[in-house]
Amino acid sequence: MPSGYTLSGIVTDDTVIPQPVAGAVVELGAHGGSRSITNQDGFYSFRVLGDNVYVVIASADGFVPSSRLTPILGDTRVDFRLRRPPQSSIRGFVYEIVDGRRVPLADVWVQEFDLEREDHTDANGNFHISSVFDGPDGLWFGKSGYEVRTVHVTVEGETSGINVQLTRAQ
Repeated sequence: MPSGYTLSGIVTDDTVIPQPVAGAVVELGAHGGSRSITNQDGFYSFRVLGDNVYVVIASADGFVPSSRLTPILGDTRVDFRLRRPPQSSIRGFVYEIVDGRRVPLADVWVQEFDLEREDHTDANGNFHISSVFDGPDGLWFGKSGYEVRTVHVTVEGETSGINVQLTRAQ
């Protein structure tokens, strides 16, 4: 068996033009086996004992940690793009049409696609899901006796005005 391989890569942020993340910690497994700290260019490198499948984790202050299940059968490169914690939110109103007018629906289950964050509408049909990432996203809306509805949104900061009509199931 070979004496070891090199695991290396670059850690950047997830901005439009990715920037290196200096001082990020990259390690094998969650308990600090082998580890490396990125330099000013976001580069890391360390030796891995041999053929195996490893969990490689990258973390840095101000970012959400990222992990990958990585088979290592020789020198291997694993790059990471770290995301800032989610700080945006989605607000809206869920209703049905009764006699030609909007009637708020209470206790509608609202779930975000990516992070599986959820909320239920209040007595006025309003919902608020916080701590979501900016960018394309989607929501599922459901209530017993009504058809499930899917809505695609683009989240940018405080995204509001997501008005959704549910119809009764047939």
